[in-house]
Amino acid sequence: MQNHNNLNDIGVIGLGVMGKNLALNIADHHYRVSAFDLDPVKVQGLVTQEQQERAGQASRILGCADLRHMLDTLQKPRILVVSVPAGAAVDGVCSALIAAGIETDDIVIDTGNSLWTDTIAREARYQHQFIFFSSAVSGGEVGARFGPSLMPSGDPKAWQHVAPIWHAIAAKVDA
Repeated sequence: MQNHNNLNDIGVIGLGVMGKNLALNIADHHYRVSAFDLDPVKVQGLVTQEQQERAGQASRILGCADLRHMLDTLQKPRILVVSVPAGAAVDGVCSALIAAGIETDDIVIDTGNSLWTDTIAREARYQHQFIFFSSAVSGGEVGARFGPSLMPSGDPKAWQHVAPIWHAIAAKVDA
């Protein structure tokens, strides 16, 4: 939708049940997604599922072999959704992103429902490397795929970049 220079709109890191379904939901809403998981079988499974669902239409999901490749495929500022278990795994991904070349204006969204005090500590810890942003995701597998409840919090400037995607994929209430 906002694609410039054939670069993708958003990256999803962690393709378990929630990450995979968030990636498919985002792609369903016409955004181009770069996807990565430590398990290459999960990456290929997501790409294959999306190709089967689109049946002949252009793919909107690109599987990435590593985080450096993922960063190279995204428009700036990069928006990266991290869908890994709360705790040390989040910091592991953040460290790996720093090593891969993330930049200070890039936005890392923790969707793992981390403890709020951990989120505040990460915002401070990573402030000179990238923007750490939190967004709890509720609704389970089906919600992630077709309309989760999203609870974002963090830097207002980051929210300006995240909001269009989050509004597109979130659950809707008929008024």
